[in-house]
Amino acid sequence: QLRLLLTLGFGDPAESGAALFHNAGDQWGALRDLQRGRLQPFLRRLWEPEPELDFDGDQQPLVRRILATLGVASWGRALLVASLGQELGLGRVPRTGRALVELVEAVGCWPDRDRVLRVLRCECAVCGWGLPRHQALSLTGCQCPLCPECFRGHFRVSVRERGVRDLCCPACARPDLTDDSLAPGYFATLDVQLRQYLDPATYQLFTQKLTELELMKDPKFIWC
Repeated sequence: QLRLLLTLGFGDPAESGAALFHNAGDQWGALRDLQRGRLQPFLRRLWEPEPELDFDGDQQPLVRRILATLGVASWGRALLVASLGQELGLGRVPRTGRALVELVEAVGCWPDRDRVLRVLRCECAVCGWGLPRHQALSLTGCQCPLCPECFRGHFRVSVRERGVRDLCCPACARPDLTDDSLAPGYFATLDVQLRQYLDPATYQLFTQKLTELELMKDPKFIWC
């Protein structure tokens, strides 16, 4: 029985002998235990989180992973996804990342490289800088794409030097924040964005001014 296990590829006599001893000489029980041990590395890889796709690494392994996991139609389109991902600066992203999903969908619809870039890139409405669409910021009152630097600079200056009713889009000046039906929803979304892009002191000033604006709407409020 030990010789049979060795001929099946379980080459460690001590391991095979221990498996036979544990199963009281039953060959099939020993074989089951030995196979379970061989399967453990595979099972660990199976249940581990899927590694991210690295668009900054070697292109050939990346193209093979794209072809195997992202459902692209051909090697050529997988290569196009890889090269565009590098050009757009995707870096390391999960397979289900929004930017990667949009890239794969665009390549699936338009195999032309220039057309895909036009779909996935945009220009900042303030400075004209071209950037990947997934990196652009926009406000709820309009669809103007803003680069992070223009967004940060505009609202940092506006919060410090103006009132909160002036915190509209730097490109189109929308929405009209004198309209009380628009302001609450706009400020709720803007608060989340400013918390991420402004320094703590400027963000605190924004919340203070917003609180004062709400207090001034109360007819019973009196400054003292």
